[in-house]
Amino acid sequence: PDWGMWDQFTTGHLSSAMRLDALKSSHPIQVPIRHAEEVEEVFDAISYCKGGSVVKMARAVLGMKAFQKGLGNYMKRHAYGNTETYDLWKAWEESSGMPVQEMMASWTSTMGFPLVTVTEEKWEKEQVTLTLEQEWFLSDGSPLSEEDKEKKWCIPILTCTAVGTQKDMIFMREKTATVVIPLPSGN
Repeated sequence: PDWGMWDQFTTGHLSSAMRLDALKSSHPIQVPIRHAEEVEEVFDAISYCKGGSVVKMARAVLGMKAFQKGLGNYMKRHAYGNTETYDLWKAWEESSGMPVQEMMASWTSTMGFPLVTVTEEKWEKEQVTLTLEQEWFLSDGSPLSEEDKEKKWCIPILTCTAVGTQKDMIFMREKTATVVIPLPSGN
């Protein structure tokens, strides 16, 4: 704990993954392999750094208890056998009751990552309503084609206020989403 490994992961692996994945020359984490020689071509920083970052995101979304329970169930269920990526997503989904398969497939099968922008906010006495929009982030500012503009991820959105984190997490599945955040009384 004293070494701050998760902090090092964020400044090292996550930033590497995002730097590479913000380019049009990137590739999804999960790609079909037709010939053994292709394995060397796809196991790179995207596979390892983004892959690790996506698993870290899953742990944060599921919570440590559901994450560990699902991982344990997955290992027991598939001991001494073959598995596919979706088997792990299914085990985490069973342990958490969350749409893990949908969320993880969007992050592992889609090249790049989203930029989420608040496009509208409406403040009221008891709550604030935000309209969010997602689009593919490209670091060089390249214009997006019509097809590129349609890319979507299943993004976990967790909000917090001065009194703490909200209990309800939403999953942004569409290009836009509305999030209502209850405000502490007296604000």
